[in-house]
Amino acid sequence: MQAIPSTLPRVYQQLADLAAYYPGFESWFWTKVIPGLNDQSRALFVAEHQGQLSIVIAKRAFGERKLCTVRIAPELSGNGIGTSLISEAIAWLGCRQPLMTVPEERMPEFRPILARFEFSLREIAASYYRVRSEEHTSELQSHHDL
Repeated sequence: MQAIPSTLPRVYQQLADLAAYYPGFESWFWTKVIPGLNDQSRALFVAEHQGQLSIVIAKRAFGERKLCTVRIAPELSGNGIGTSLISEAIAWLGCRQPLMTVPEERMPEFRPILARFEFSLREIAASYYRVRSEEHTSELQSHHDL
């Protein structure tokens, strides 16, 4: 389900540690994501279970449709919440081959998600967000009826 404005501070709190992978994350969230929710170039999908938030942020702009952020609460991994949120986001994106980028350090935890949705590696960008780090860009290979 899409987030309501009253949950935005909690959403940010759950995601704030991503600044370790994405310098400028705080500014991006408040100056890109929040205005994007208003102009519908971004959507925020949130599920709450036992006080834990699982979050997907999607971007739908001319020339770029992607899953920007996927955060599934560790306690909720494997129960279908992530699959449901990602499916909603892909449907909202309205394209057959959305992108998803993952920092190299987090690839092991994202491999099951990438495999589940049949994303395949499109490119590896060196020092894209951080010096001496790789960002893996994957593209959905087939349209799912999820």
